[in-house]
Amino acid sequence: MIGRISVVLSLILVLTCSCGSQPEEVADQSPIGVFQEAPCPVTIPDGWTEGKEITCGYVIVPERHAQPDGPTLRLTIAKIASISESPAPDPVVPLPTGPGSSAFDSFLDFMASPVGAEFLKTREAVIFEQRGLLYSEPNLICAESHSYFVDRQSQNWSGQESVEKTAEAFEACRQSLQDKGVNLDAFKYVESAADLIMVMDALGYDKFNALGISAGTMLAQRLLRDHPDRLRSVTINSVAPIDQALHADFPGFSARSLQHLFEVCSADPSCNQAYPDLGAKLERTVKRLNENPVIVEVDDPRSGGTSQVIINGDRFAEIVFVSGYSNYSVPRVPELITLVDSGDEQKFSELAQSLSGPGDRFAWGLGYSVFCSESPEITEERITFDGLYPAYEEAVANLAWGPRVIMSICDMWGVERLSPELGTLPVSDVPTLVMSGEFDSITPPVAAARVAANLTNAYECTIPGAAHSAIESGPSSFSIALQFLEYPSKEPDVSCISDLGIQFHVPGNQ
Repeated sequence: MIGRISVVLSLILVLTCSCGSQPEEVADQSPIGVFQEAPCPVTIPDGWTEGKEITCGYVIVPERHAQPDGPTLRLTIAKIASISESPAPDPVVPLPTGPGSSAFDSFLDFMASPVGAEFLKTREAVIFEQRGLLYSEPNLICAESHSYFVDRQSQNWSGQESVEKTAEAFEACRQSLQDKGVNLDAFKYVESAADLIMVMDALGYDKFNALGISAGTMLAQRLLRDHPDRLRSVTINSVAPIDQALHADFPGFSARSLQHLFEVCSADPSCNQAYPDLGAKLERTVKRLNENPVIVEVDDPRSGGTSQVIINGDRFAEIVFVSGYSNYSVPRVPELITLVDSGDEQKFSELAQSLSGPGDRFAWGLGYSVFCSESPEITEERITFDGLYPAYEEAVANLAWGPRVIMSICDMWGVERLSPELGTLPVSDVPTLVMSGEFDSITPPVAAARVAANLTNAYECTIPGAAHSAIESGPSSFSIALQFLEYPSKEPDVSCISDLGIQFHVPGNQ
């Protein structure tokens, strides 16, 4: 859920940027709730002209909407023009994953692509950089978390030691943000939902269409709860229920998803022949690598020399887990497990090169402020273990964004949890498309079904063969989303997905 996962191994974008801004830099610069044009903070896509296809600016919002005369925040906004000369009055507003991924990084190039152009044929789009994200001020990015993910690659941390080291890094992150004057307790999706309504007012829109992806579905649920009258339609893709401590379910969810993947592989003659006994291979590889980690020399772009990357069992389990985020990676999981089990040196080298650590564009501070205030509290007893692959599930529980780390960080993050009545699932009749991927191990279809059950005009759609972010799995899923956007009161035609399924990466099919 945290971060936009690319291919198999990267949790967040491996890029660089400046870190957190001082909140006092943005206070009282402009009237609250007014859109002010300003230069775009990013490179404009080829073929677009600033002021024509895209207009950037910012809106000043209260740090707390219940205290409109208090401190303020500055949110960066982009309005993207429709291709139509007479666009519909309600824009589409994509809500990124994380919490922590920049909306500009996640969606701007997409909107300039041929697929994005389909969304712009009939209406405008608004890129809404939520409070705490990269291009809004202050952002909740801290160098300490980035340094931790880089430094850990050369350390053989696993189990409780890994949990403790991660928590130490984020304690330093928390302190750094607070030293800059950041009020971590103000960075919640409840406030972000109110921000978006203020932004829509500033841009002159009455209703809009929300499109939430992964953690963005949490914000979409807040909109359904608190501002349903402003929503024409909602699409939630890879759904994280706001009443569920989803991280606590990661070990069990992932184990069940892998079991399903292994069963489908064993029923496929070519996959079964190439990659038999996947469950046994997974377990023994996690155990073996924790006992005898593999050390790989990789090029170090920082020094110009080389550095060591240690791949132990917990880190291998992380790689397998992260594969569930990617539609590209899931069909390659059987091959990955088999090659690592066999000790394939080339595969270890590939993994090590990809494990150089996440970059510093992801607002981890926002993620933990949201999870520690809006998700139910996690306890050791709440963590779910299915017992299908015990060593693997234990490693998942210790992930850097897994339940035990969340427990440790929330104990010291210093934010107040929402009252229980604000944590219930939305009950709404707003037309809502609920999309899931068959092999999504992070936000599986069962999670989406729980949310859909309370939405009287919901249409559920599980994409065969897809992983996390099912909407990105191919033309069929985009077609369904576009149908729904145009005609939200009509059940979309999903016949185009009936022949879909997973195509495993096997010899002869590569």
